Amino acid sequence: MDTSKLLEILRITLPVFAMLALGNVLSRAKKMDESHQAFLNWLVYYISLPALIFVGMATQPIRNLMHADFIWTTLISMLLILIIFIALALFMRLDRKTAVVMVFSTYWSNCAYMGFPLSQSAFGDTGFLMAAILNAVTMPILVAITFVMVSFCSDKHQSTLKSIRDALLNPIILASAAGILYSLCADLLGFGEGGRRLPTVAGELLGICEIAMKTVGTMGITLALIAVGGKLRFRFFGKNVLPLVLSAVGKLAILPLITLLIMRYFFPEAIPTVVGSAVLLMTMPAAVTGAVISAKFGLNEEFVSAVLAVSMLGGVVAIPVWLYVLL
Repeated sequence: MDTSKLLEILRITLPVFAMLALGNVLSRAKKMDESHQAFLNWLVYYISLPALIFVGMATQPIRNLMHADFIWTTLISMLLILIIFIALALFMRLDRKTAVVMVFSTYWSNCAYMGFPLSQSAFGDTGFLMAAILNAVTMPILVAITFVMVSFCSDKHQSTLKSIRDALLNPIILASAAGILYSLCADLLGFGEGGRRLPTVAGELLGICEIAMKTVGTMGITLALIAVGGKLRFRFFGKNVLPLVLSAVGKLAILPLITLLIMRYFFPEAIPTVVGSAVLLMTMPAAVTGAVISAKFGLNEEFVSAVLAVSMLGGVVAIPVWLYVLL
């Protein structure tokens, strides 16, 4: 076994899981209650992550954002796992409120809160860029599908158009779109990479804004991990053991495996850091947002809590294993 590779994996994963553990300890010690967690989530969701994503997209030449291999691979992988688990839920005849949670937990991952720090630590600037592209391009499509699917499975029905609007009008997706638009304008107007230089004062101001936004964004990643850790409750519920196990296996093993196979066989010329980023981002545990969606639409909240806990515990093993394969 390669000791240097193991040390590299520890360097990548340990800080992230340490922050999750800290959040869990603070919550259990009653030093961080639900109001603290709510504030941290609000700060991260509406300010820190949008700032981080915007500056990450805006400072890239538009050509760097057009990674068709990454976009198509992640999109097809998540659509395939979606179809597979819908068929599985129908075959198992699960009640719809449990079935929809099992399905969306296999592809809706913590690609923002955990994806950014892990992907960047493992694959540098390319990893960060791939995480930004995933949040900007691929996830909006899957999130829109999820909202429509959830609205049909919930007792709290709402129109398809409203479901799609709710999915798309969130700050992370809006920040991604704004970053892409800025990058496009920079290229078209000639003040992007290799274009005309801006006046000195304007250039300095843009540089200061970039540093400020990166600072706010970097702060948010740490706070996000602490908030996520505070929400975890490692209780297991016996009546949904099989859907629980299937959801975790689908998220942590089947989805990244499908991603790796698509990259290897359909995009053999993809650079290793792009391949690695795609697989790693697909291995992220189920998104905490699932709990918010379940509460809003009256789904099986007990089951989604168990899914989040098992997915996170499984991620402690799955993420280092996939990193060992990829590095």
